[in-house]
Amino acid sequence: STQSTWEETIVEPFGGGLDDDEWGLDDVVGTWGEHSMDEGGDDNQWEGKGGKKFHNRDAQMEGAQLMQLDFRMNQQYLELCRKHVKHYLTRANKYARESTLSKRVADWTERLKPVLRKEQRRVKFNIKQYSKKIISRVDQIGQYDTEARARQGEAAAAPEVNFAHVMNGAPKYEVCRAFLTTLFLTNQGNFDLEMVEEEDGFKSFNVQLLKGDLTKVDFADEQANQA
Repeated sequence: STQSTWEETIVEPFGGGLDDDEWGLDDVVGTWGEHSMDEGGDDNQWEGKGGKKFHNRDAQMEGAQLMQLDFRMNQQYLELCRKHVKHYLTRANKYARESTLSKRVADWTERLKPVLRKEQRRVKFNIKQYSKKIISRVDQIGQYDTEARARQGEAAAAPEVNFAHVMNGAPKYEVCRAFLTTLFLTNQGNFDLEMVEEEDGFKSFNVQLLKGDLTKVDFADEQANQA
């Protein structure tokens, strides 16, 4: 016939219509019917290293435990890394701050050293000696002013001497010592101070000598503070 049958088209090219012996494969691979679906193994078991057999459920649980353990170890490692990095940054910032501060202190010390050396070479401050000197100085300038006023026919009054005139030509450290002594003698009743404003707007003060006697002045506390 002109139409081929199903067996002629599909089956015969793959051995349809032929006995197995005609292929000669029975002794080699056996027949399809002889091949069993069950190889005799247990689908629920698998063999691991060393021949140890695991049930699929046990293997899954063990794998999950290993994954969980690995995750915890990774978390601990990351936390440890963060801790060490934070500790390092803290110490680095502290070192930077201390280095900056140390440099500033070192620079300040270097600038201060010559000042301290110069101060050590100066005469030691003695408030009793400075009291005598400044009273003598104020009295001297005051008498000059009094005599000048008398020559001009002005009435004599208790002389008031500007502190700037008293310290004319004195170095800065002597001005500081004399100013401290003046305040001390004012508290002791030897001087009276009066604030004045100069023509240029600069404020100064006048010193008026009330008494030149130092016998009743107590220098003990001040000298003890200097010791």
